[in-house]
Amino acid sequence: MFLHLFTHHKSSLLAVIISAIIMSACGNSDSFTISGEIEGLGTRNLRFYYNDGNAVKVGLASAIDSKFRFEGHSKVPTVVTITTGQRSVLATVVAENGNDITLTLYANDPYKMKAKGNKTTEQFAEFININTETLSEGNSQKINQVVANYVKQFPKRQSATLAMLTYYDMRIAPAEADSLLSLIDPKARPTHFVAGYRDLLSRAEVGDSTIVLEPITLYCEKDSLTTIDPRKNKKTLFSFITGVRAMDDSIKIKLKEFVNDKNIKIVNVYLDTDTTQWKNHLRHSLPPGLNTWTTGALASPRLSQFELRNIPAFVVVDSTSTIIYKGLSLTEAVEKIK
Repeated sequence: MFLHLFTHHKSSLLAVIISAIIMSACGNSDSFTISGEIEGLGTRNLRFYYNDGNAVKVGLASAIDSKFRFEGHSKVPTVVTITTGQRSVLATVVAENGNDITLTLYANDPYKMKAKGNKTTEQFAEFININTETLSEGNSQKINQVVANYVKQFPKRQSATLAMLTYYDMRIAPAEADSLLSLIDPKARPTHFVAGYRDLLSRAEVGDSTIVLEPITLYCEKDSLTTIDPRKNKKTLFSFITGVRAMDDSIKIKLKEFVNDKNIKIVNVYLDTDTTQWKNHLRHSLPPGLNTWTTGALASPRLSQFELRNIPAFVVVDSTSTIIYKGLSLTEAVEKIK
């Protein structure tokens, strides 16, 4: 529900306050370390995204037999997002020079973590563990509610700001989000390095173009299963949406340009919590293309190969079944289709 990178989130309001976890204190060392174990990961490359107060940094480290260690540099506390090589988010922490953070993560369950090293990260891990079931369900309204409850309970904690930034979907109710943010003590949400962190978010939302997809089987409108094999089309556009954040008219107009193109397949994958919500939305607003649904929202095993963190998301796949675009911008996705 990323930074769920990045994710659980990403309007202009988010960009304005996302730097809120950056504090003004400095550490005594010239580096910080993040180490630990990611159960079930094995040996894979990892990426560490953060803003050191001057620029966006992308650090690399390898997990060997699930164990890893990364050293970074930031004189101020900063959000660090840990992902796999394909940018599937594993965890989000806060670090600054002098910190030695130890994590236990779970490759198959990003909604569970153990943390030691600084108070904000430990408190944020506690929030995730307490709300694992709700976060993994993927229902934005329920997630917003648990985040709101946490902010109201702990308005002086930086972890409350971090929960807002990583899990609260501000697009559902921007005014309510603004009110909620105002409850957080200003000392827990200072406003540094906004532009740099916006760049970090931009990097995080775009997936690698090296992922090769297997055919995917989804439910279609007639309650039957359909298999989509991108190799059968010149380009395939997958739109991952929910009824709450579904397509507005401008998006539908863009997609209609390609409906009659036999070389391009449009697949709308709804991530509503059940088929009733999905079909209710379709009755009121039927987007162009093949409309499908799958159980489990973002946690669905059917979608694991896409390594999605946030919705809405748009993925363009070429005829070799390779992802050539993954991100939040339909405009950019359409450019890849043309």
